Amino acid sequence: MPYVRRLYEAHTEAWHGLEESQDYIDKKCAIANQRKHGTTLQKPEEVFLNLEASALKTLPALAYEKHHFTTAKVRSDAFLRFDSKYYAVEDAFIGQELQILASRTWVSIYAKGKLLEIYERNTNHFSPHSTKDHLLKPHMKIIKDHGHYLARARKIGPNVEALIQTLLLQNQGYLDLRKIWGILSLDKKYSPAAIEDACRSAIEMGNISYRIVLNLLTLKVTPKPTSEQGQQSLNFTAKFARSIDDYKNKVSQLH
Repeated sequence: MPYVRRLYEAHTEAWHGLEESQDYIDKKCAIANQRKHGTTLQKPEEVFLNLEASALKTLPALAYEKHHFTTAKVRSDAFLRFDSKYYAVEDAFIGQELQILASRTWVSIYAKGKLLEIYERNTNHFSPHSTKDHLLKPHMKIIKDHGHYLARARKIGPNVEALIQTLLLQNQGYLDLRKIWGILSLDKKYSPAAIEDACRSAIEMGNISYRIVLNLLTLKVTPKPTSEQGQQSLNFTAKFARSIDDYKNKVSQLH
């Protein structure tokens, strides 16, 4: 580098951009490589081709990447912590000290030299836990497989979602879809606020069922009127109210 710096000193002080300076120093180095060295009396280019090039090894197939090695103890929930994230292993390794070899993109977990799991490195700030389908607990698998029910319930309200989740976890995974769809279909007759309030009351009572929610709605709220009922209420709102057709007939008689 000192030699290259001295070569660049012959360049003018005017700045014409990085490309112009790079082109200038490339030409200077090419000329210097063809000249005999003042001490060795040999040309640098000939020394490289005749001696140094044959000693160089081939480049590796993959670029070098720095890896991080550490150990972590498996918690009681079968997760171990690395870089503020949690990765799941089998329950048989709970309480054991496992080895972690991590790159920029992958996390490998070993037990006494045996590879257990490979995870894509977790960079999600909102989901710190990483697991795989074969490591899911029964309740976690049910929630994952039937998440579309929770997504629909979430649109109505948080208490509706909590009640549906409780129904999903009942009976060891054997779902009674009549209860779930019965609650999710109540928005056809009742407002979301009323359904949310009824589900909250059912949870507080500790009685989780479609029938309880329906009974609470029936006691507290009058169902939304259908289109025919709504039209009748508009046409006959008072004792002396007349139909709009009567007024149309009067107008036609005047003409």
